Amino acid sequence: GWEIDLQTMDMFWTPQTFKIYDLPPGQMPTIEEAIHFYAPSARPLITEAVKLGMEEGRPWDLEVPFITASGKHIWVRSLGKGEFQDGKCVRLIGAFQDITARKLAEEEIRESHAQFRMISENVADMIAVLDLDGKRIYNSPSYSKLLGDPEALQGTDSFEDIHPEDRDRIRTLFHNTVRTGVGQRAEYRFVLRDGSIRFIESQGSVIRDESGAIIRVIVVSRD
Repeated sequence: GWEIDLQTMDMFWTPQTFKIYDLPPGQMPTIEEAIHFYAPSARPLITEAVKLGMEEGRPWDLEVPFITASGKHIWVRSLGKGEFQDGKCVRLIGAFQDITARKLAEEEIRESHAQFRMISENVADMIAVLDLDGKRIYNSPSYSKLLGDPEALQGTDSFEDIHPEDRDRIRTLFHNTVRTGVGQRAEYRFVLRDGSIRFIESQGSVIRDESGAIIRVIVVSRD
């Protein structure tokens, strides 16, 4: 964390703040020098936030790119707020966190989602992402030839279009996959909106979070 006494303009940093800046403990920069460590694109945001904090005590919470004293490019979260005395802002206090690992993880997730969509939207197989209750989260464009607009399927029950004689069997296979993490292959019948029957072959697999818990089921099917 950090503090700025607005009457003396003295600053206080915790050891962790010096560590994030890559500065030796006690080598305190001025406010202007401290702001200069932020990436050029972030400096106007931080400058305005500190200015409004000093003048009005307005709080801020920003996630911005940062360049340490050793030249490392990282992401930080900067939080600050004013403390008032007799209606006047006399001190700024806040927190300073290195959030690089989270930002990299978020970017990796975005890239993997984009890659997944690029693949799923350019293959003939039907690809569905389901929640653990079997509700549809995503259906690839290839579903349109059987069930219409894939976006309209979002949130619907993935079992409702399965032939009544096959539905309980497929539902049991699905719940076994959720319980064990082992994908199942199955053949069954779809009942389309016009009442016609289509024979489907599907293979399931699971998506896990960082802790290894199952959070989604992917089903790849073909007509």
